[in-house]
Amino acid sequence: MLGASVKGVALMLSREFTWLILVAFVVAVPLGYFITFEIDLAHRVSPVKADPLVFVLASLLMLSMAWLSASYLSIRAARANPVDSLRDE
Repeated sequence: MLGASVKGVALMLSREFTWLILVAFVVAVPLGYFITFEIDLAHRVSPVKADPLVFVLASLLMLSMAWLSASYLSIRAARANPVDSLRDE
């Protein structure tokens, strides 16, 4: 059988999404923390005072959502019949 396996395609796409999510998280956390205190939202919203657990949980939630969506879409694409795609083009 020629081509990549379904597992290989899913792992490749999940790995790429993981890097994108990690880069976005590294950019968003300091920016969000700075904006929260600079715009003076602290008197209306009770921000967590740099509790690392909140940031870890947020990153795990983002990664799990990215993995689930990337895995589902890549498995669906890998199992599709290529003839159906070629017929439409």
